[in-house]
Amino acid sequence: VAIEGATGVAFDGDDIECSRGMGVYIERGANNRIQNVTLRNLGMVAVCIGKGISPDPDYRHAFTGTPVSRQLGSWHEHLYDNVTFNRDAGTGHGILNDTIYNIGAGAISLGGGDRKSLAAAGNFVENCDIHHFNRWDRTYKGAVNIDGVGNRIAHCKLHEAPAVAIYLHGNDHLIEYN
Repeated sequence: VAIEGATGVAFDGDDIECSRGMGVYIERGANNRIQNVTLRNLGMVAVCIGKGISPDPDYRHAFTGTPVSRQLGSWHEHLYDNVTFNRDAGTGHGILNDTIYNIGAGAISLGGGDRKSLAAAGNFVENCDIHHFNRWDRTYKGAVNIDGVGNRIAHCKLHEAPAVAIYLHGNDHLIEYN
């Protein structure tokens, strides 16, 4: 599912499963919701909010690439030298009351906000049960990878992880009661 530039779209009570790629991609727009959804058996992340970076063919630790839609690619490597990268993630998007498991490379990539101006996005992950992720990428991909400015992770159960639960970049995020 790709939601690009839309406002007020809600997936409520659906199952998203059995894909080699990501389950849901959100870019720009505002106040979209992925709620009461089960996301499972996905090859990449379950949900990605914001653009990624073209993949580095040489798999370097630090890499500067080109922003791309609908894939994460070398997002993590790009952030080392490009700390103000704006992912065009939009504002007020929410992932809530979801169950996410059997995911290939992290579970949620939560971007949003502008690090140059410190404008908050207000995107959030709330009351989710996330487990058994990172079948392929065993490190540097958390249950939630958070970056940008002013996003929130709250009241989530993050467990059965091979490495980190939350991978943090950015400013003014709120992480509580997980």
